[in-house]
Amino acid sequence: MIIKFLRTFIMLIGMNVFLCAHAPAIQQQDFNNADEKKAFAFLKNTLKKSNEIAKQSSQTQKTKRKFATIMTNSFAIPHIAKFSLGREFRKYSTENFTQFERTLSDYLLKVYATQEKIDVFASINIEDDDISNVPELSPRKNRLTYKAVFESKNGPINTQFVIIKIDNNKYKIFDIRVEGIGLLSNLRSQVSTLSVNKSIEDFLKDFAKKA
Repeated sequence: MIIKFLRTFIMLIGMNVFLCAHAPAIQQQDFNNADEKKAFAFLKNTLKKSNEIAKQSSQTQKTKRKFATIMTNSFAIPHIAKFSLGREFRKYSTENFTQFERTLSDYLLKVYATQEKIDVFASINIEDDDISNVPELSPRKNRLTYKAVFESKNGPINTQFVIIKIDNNKYKIFDIRVEGIGLLSNLRSQVSTLSVNKSIEDFLKDFAKKA
């Protein structure tokens, strides 16, 4: 009986190690006091670049693409991909996960290459300190949330930028919430709807169609 139990136990451990070996290691680092200023500088620089592009001839496809690329390059794509998949993450091989990352990047490019978003970013005056430089630190100390109020044609827009630290002196946007609606929660909802009773291959095909 004991031998049978040990065999089962070892087999389960082996399966868990196998899954962990195939799932990419994606971690967020904790923030310290010095990080807050650096993370704020990263966010402000990203918004400033986006603002400069948005103020150009934004009706052209080239400008829309450049704007979307700046925004997308600022996102923590692997971390967003992992969060979107939720518990399903461990089922993915490194190859499958990389494929999902690429599709997710294309999806975000599409989301941000819209005239509505460009118009909002064109109205931002970074020098007027639209963004609060006093962030909210998550209980686990691995996320900073910066609040901002941007003017648009329809009035002020309350926005939150969630920043994570992925390496020493390297920061990325993990989430953007506009008037309480978050990119991450919306994305996770879409992914869970698509992944019900489907193989990984079928899910990836369906998600690719959205992108």
